[in-house]
Amino acid sequence: MKQGQNITSIGIVVCYIGKFPEWFPLWVKSCAGNPSIDFLLYTDQKLGTLPQNIIFHSVTLEELRKRFSEVLGFECSLEMPYKLCDYKAIYGEAFQEDLSQYIFWGHCDVDMVFGDLRKFITEDILDSFDRIFEVGHLCLYRNCTEINHLYREEGALFPYKKVFKEKHYCGFDEHTGMTRICEINQIKTYKRVVCADIAPHYRAFYMMDEDSIDGELAVENHKYQIFTWENKKTWQNYLNDYEIVQRAEVSYIHFMRKKPVNVQECIGKNKYCITYKEFVPIELCDNENINAEFIKRYSYAVEGAKRKLEYISGFIRNGLRAYKNGELLLRIKLRWNRRKSVNKAYIETGREY
Repeated sequence: MKQGQNITSIGIVVCYIGKFPEWFPLWVKSCAGNPSIDFLLYTDQKLGTLPQNIIFHSVTLEELRKRFSEVLGFECSLEMPYKLCDYKAIYGEAFQEDLSQYIFWGHCDVDMVFGDLRKFITEDILDSFDRIFEVGHLCLYRNCTEINHLYREEGALFPYKKVFKEKHYCGFDEHTGMTRICEINQIKTYKRVVCADIAPHYRAFYMMDEDSIDGELAVENHKYQIFTWENKKTWQNYLNDYEIVQRAEVSYIHFMRKKPVNVQECIGKNKYCITYKEFVPIELCDNENINAEFIKRYSYAVEGAKRKLEYISGFIRNGLRAYKNGELLLRIKLRWNRRKSVNKAYIETGREY
């Protein structure tokens, strides 16, 4: 089915249980900036007026667990909302009644703001691939029986029955699960990294390159860089070697485990900057306001030993959190196998592997 005359229909599922983060209104606004894509929101929260392309469904965690158990054919484990990340892989089957009108279904997170998604997910890409992207914060699948049942195939670090009986998150939606399954089953996957995927280990906004081949597919990092949402588009703004302001459009900005504040001042704005500690309104209507001084002020750039120490500190904090939750050994195994599972062939746009 096409939305409009020549646009492939896309429905993106979001399951979120518990209080939404402070920046949720900005996520909603960025969804509204993509009116040709529907977002199906399943939550236990009461929400006010939403854009037409956000379709609200009231549901509890227990109701989701029962729904997933019926699809899987056995009693599954869903004790904590974060475990929902593993279940993203079965949304195409679990919500098929709501997704039947879409050619592609997908899943995404809410710790992000979208830019112009259709600019980066073109009709040529949708026609050529059955899986678009490989990350949990945004991934699309062709809506057909073969693809919707992929999670049942062999190839994952843990088979799906083990994953859905385990109470901790197993990374099944990403590289140790669905990516490995897709590689083994030769599913045509679009792998190019076109988003700003912010690494959680640093105080500053540096982008991750784990999902690419030695950073080759990732948006390039720069010492001084900030990220902005401007009139429904998302941008990386940076200084080159001559400290001249440059910019590159990205599909969206994912700021995992960052908790910037000052959201209320940006809700009614058409332009704002996302920094390591706050959302900053951009008052002027031209890009000259984003000058070298502005970028340096908000980028919090560090290099060398200090940057390495920040990474180590963040890595230790995450390790301690995993230990406290009783999942440290699982996290180590997943991380090791995630690195081993990265496909080593460079994927050009439109090429299969």
